[in-house]
Amino acid sequence: MICKAGEDFLGPKSFAQLYFTPILKDILYEYLSAYPLSADSTLKGIDVIMSKMDCKDKPYANTFNYFSSILQNSSIKENMKGYTAFIEKYLINNKCSFLPKNSVDQFVSNYKRIKQISSIDTITNIVLKDTTGIEQSLRSQIGNYDYTIISFYDPTCEHCQFQMPELDSTLMDIRSKVGLKILNFAVCNTSRALESEWKKFIIEKKLYDNYTHVILDDKDAIREAYAAYANPMFYLIDNKGNILLKKANIGAIKKLILTQKN
Repeated sequence: MICKAGEDFLGPKSFAQLYFTPILKDILYEYLSAYPLSADSTLKGIDVIMSKMDCKDKPYANTFNYFSSILQNSSIKENMKGYTAFIEKYLINNKCSFLPKNSVDQFVSNYKRIKQISSIDTITNIVLKDTTGIEQSLRSQIGNYDYTIISFYDPTCEHCQFQMPELDSTLMDIRSKVGLKILNFAVCNTSRALESEWKKFIIEKKLYDNYTHVILDDKDAIREAYAAYANPMFYLIDNKGNILLKKANIGAIKKLILTQKN
């Protein structure tokens, strides 16, 4: 049903009609929801849509931008692999020019950062101030836990509003079942949020136990090291600082921890 709905609007005329309505992104999202949440499957759905479009038409650039954001979603398994493959196919190796140079430069820069991160196996240390203004070091804490989650989030982000509590509940469930010590090193990843908003978010979502809360503000070196340009974003590391999962979804984090425990 959903796939059929997607096929109905894939023709050029349909795109031209839908582009100036508020529902194009909703239909694209509905179409992709028919595919499993993995990079390979999502790319197959994207290929179907992109192949029906003319890169010289205005909707092409906007659809490209939308899909690039979708592929950075941590809910998609191996999203980093999917994002880089998408950029390579539809931008770097695409002879058609459909974006302004500054946009191309931004995409290529992000692509290079993600490719670099994909090859890195150990953490870059994070030293940031907590809610009381005291500096906290990631590397000095991980040895006290079996696993650490590095969570990048924005307290005003809609997805963060439910994914951070969901992660908290998942980690509590794991701790109760297998008795592991798991730290959530939670990084407030925005310069827009007021300190009061950040602290209010922590209190309202009850993100207390086994947490270190720090704020990133304008330290771009850390943001670049983890390609933390979207929220929320989760990394799973062991007690030696080895990165086990990058930009992972909550289900993948739970599965890996329980698999290694068993």
